[in-house]
Amino acid sequence: MAMQNFLNKPYSRTTLVVYAAALLVVLGTWVASRYLIVQRFERIEQRDMAQTLAVLRKSLLAQNTAVETLSRDYARWDEMYNYVTALDPKFEGDNFSQQGLDEANVELVWLLNPRGEIVSSFQNDTAAERYDHPVRPEMAKFLASLNPAIKAIADAQGTLRLLQIDGALHVVAAHSILHSDRTGPPAGTLVFTRAIGAAEMREIATAAQTPATLLLADAIASNTVPDLPPLAARLIADSNSPASLMLGTSQQRMAGATRLVDIDGRPIAVMATHRDRDVMQSGLCGANYLVAFVALLIALALFAWHVYSRRLRASSAAARVNQARYRAVFERTPTGVLLFNHQSQVILDANIGAQRMLGAPLPLLQQHRVSSLFDGEIALAPTPAGTQEQDGCLTAQIARADGAPIDVEFAVVEIEPLEDNVRAMIMRDISHRREAERRAQEHRQLLQHQATHDQLTGLPNRAYLEDHLPRLIDEVGRRGGSLAVFYIDCDHFKNINDTRGHHVGDEYLRSVARRIRSTLATDDLVVRMGGDEFLVVTRQNSNEPVTDTIAARLSTRLKEPTQLGSATYSMSASIGISTFPRDANSMTDLLRAADIALYEAKSRGRDRHQHFDAAMHKRVHARLSLEQDLRIAVEQDAIGIHLQPLFDMRSGRIVSFEALARWHRRLHGPVPPLSFIPVAEASDLIVQLGENVLRAAARLIAQWQEAGLDPVPIAANVSAKQLQMSDLSERILTIAEDFNVPPSLIGIELTESVAMHDSAQHVAKLHALRDLGMRVSVDDFGTGYSSLSYLRNLPIDTLKIDRSFVRDMNIDNNDAAIVRAIIGMAQSLNLTTVAEGIESREQASQLLSLGCSVGQGYYFAKPMPAESTFELLRHMQLADTMPNRRLAAG
Repeated sequence: MAMQNFLNKPYSRTTLVVYAAALLVVLGTWVASRYLIVQRFERIEQRDMAQTLAVLRKSLLAQNTAVETLSRDYARWDEMYNYVTALDPKFEGDNFSQQGLDEANVELVWLLNPRGEIVSSFQNDTAAERYDHPVRPEMAKFLASLNPAIKAIADAQGTLRLLQIDGALHVVAAHSILHSDRTGPPAGTLVFTRAIGAAEMREIATAAQTPATLLLADAIASNTVPDLPPLAARLIADSNSPASLMLGTSQQRMAGATRLVDIDGRPIAVMATHRDRDVMQSGLCGANYLVAFVALLIALALFAWHVYSRRLRASSAAARVNQARYRAVFERTPTGVLLFNHQSQVILDANIGAQRMLGAPLPLLQQHRVSSLFDGEIALAPTPAGTQEQDGCLTAQIARADGAPIDVEFAVVEIEPLEDNVRAMIMRDISHRREAERRAQEHRQLLQHQATHDQLTGLPNRAYLEDHLPRLIDEVGRRGGSLAVFYIDCDHFKNINDTRGHHVGDEYLRSVARRIRSTLATDDLVVRMGGDEFLVVTRQNSNEPVTDTIAARLSTRLKEPTQLGSATYSMSASIGISTFPRDANSMTDLLRAADIALYEAKSRGRDRHQHFDAAMHKRVHARLSLEQDLRIAVEQDAIGIHLQPLFDMRSGRIVSFEALARWHRRLHGPVPPLSFIPVAEASDLIVQLGENVLRAAARLIAQWQEAGLDPVPIAANVSAKQLQMSDLSERILTIAEDFNVPPSLIGIELTESVAMHDSAQHVAKLHALRDLGMRVSVDDFGTGYSSLSYLRNLPIDTLKIDRSFVRDMNIDNNDAAIVRAIIGMAQSLNLTTVAEGIESREQASQLLSLGCSVGQGYYFAKPMPAESTFELLRHMQLADTMPNRRLAAG
């Protein structure tokens, strides 16, 4: 009976419903926390473990990349090419001794001839402290069985290739043995392997910042591994299982493992790791805290509800008492107030302020619904406090009775909820304030746009990127997926500014911006970083072929011809690509990675796109270090020269010398020209370097004269950037005057690609050099795409036949025919021919019989230090010839 009396009271029934709802909320929160929050933390742990396994695999791939680079460098070495046929023991001692293999961190090296037969092999077993050359018979038999697989992976790069040798895991790399200029035919195949031992696994674990264990498949299959992880056994036993597996072994630890396969695709090892389940423990703790927090909030809410209910019942009576007072305020307030029925929306009353604001008397207003006063739909529910910027009011626009629109600020207040459902609308005219706010907002938007957008192209600028990209990285990191950053640099854009003016360059940059924007999706971010550099950010599903497709599409679009003024331009672009989260996890690192990739693309010849990788960072750092040291050496004039003579093969006399730049890098020793000349070209140091070589040549000629020797001309190589200088002839004349030597004793050599650039400026500059008495030679002739009409019009004196034709002319009829054609063409054009790379008497005799009388090469003399030329010239003057190099007499 007591319970029935309790339930018969409306307030009691409400209380029971409220308490039941509160209990359901607490129970629902507990269930949701278990099935949603904890599971989400578990997925986060699995994703982190998958990323950790990917980092371990990438770290192992870095070991493979290092061996690939070492193998490729050796395979592209001319001395290696010669060694394959000669098998010189000195070469073996210098490069493949036990110390040499230790320094290269290589355990096994073998060379295959073009037929796939092993011609030489070396094994450095550091664990057994044994060095074998050649390798043991059983090892040689094993290596021979790998021949088909080695052929399949030769010259391949960027793929993890593994072998099990002598019970240890090895990474293997193979490259065809070619000349340093990558010409063939291949002399065979060079194979390097590196063991992945305890030291390498420590490096991999350090790089991944996680413990790592390498388990061989044989040991797993035979169950000889102590405490064998179940995941490792499963990965080896079931080849159809995923390449990586993860498993929570307990509430405190999660294990992960990834399967490694050999070069034939068979499972060879498993790399395993584990990590503490801190995230799961945090999730469980957080879920418990959440349930406790929700229960506390509901308890407080129930307490507040009890207090509020009692006060509400007490205030109902007081509200009726105060009705008369509210009416007095309603009539006399200057603010417009409308009373209306919230169900029918019929206007019931309006004070004087509202009638004046709306321009209509009360009887006319009472014929309208309150919503009809507004232009557009409005919410007539009571306005919550804080809805807009001031006093919890909303803003809208209404039309006066005379049709004039005004802006108003209004709030809806429920004043009689228990009786007549009457609500009050309080209005205030804010037309003047809104107009001032609109102007201020437009001005702020204009300033904001100018601060975050490039004025030339209209694209977002670096400031916009720095504000937007971190938020985008955070969003992608939380929701999954990946970001790709494309750093774009217009190749040789400076040429447009220098030759056509900055107004044409600006128009070209606007054209580039339009092309990039039209090539991409509307939600992709395109930024002008400054100058001729642009940056694109796209969101995708971490799929590299997609980034390659986008880069190829951008490159193709940018190379389309564009009309600028009276000229048509077609230019290429270099693109560096980095991705989040694969390459970096912050904006700064992501942009640095894309910039490094762009630098790599430009260093590889431009007009290409390049993905960032960890090894690239090391190469760029090494290249920048080399460039910095080279800059210091050039500024300090520390680049020396060696000279290689050119001989008249009939008389045996020296015709001239060719000056060759030589650099002895501090703390590193001699640097090959093929290493530092491209760096000088890319960094514009080649101009000062070329001038230093010319000065060194002039200085040496002056020293010959002071020593009483008859000087001979010295030719120096001139780059395309030097030839583009407007005052090249004046600079060379100044150098000659500084050392008091005739300009005719200084010659220049141009590569074929530079010489055949038949622009009016180039021809004029070459004529200016000829007017000084200088001889102009075309170096490496025959390797480019020469035009006979260009050759006829250029003011040149000599064609130097490239050594690649001379080397095999006595065994290759095609090379002999090319040499014969070049000599005949040069004779028809009254040009001198010089044969480069002569290494035997037979080559010299054959060239002389074809009409080429001037030769250069190791058969006559190797490049020599400048001081050695004094004795050589003194001997020439005394003997009047060099009999051992005079072919006409012998």
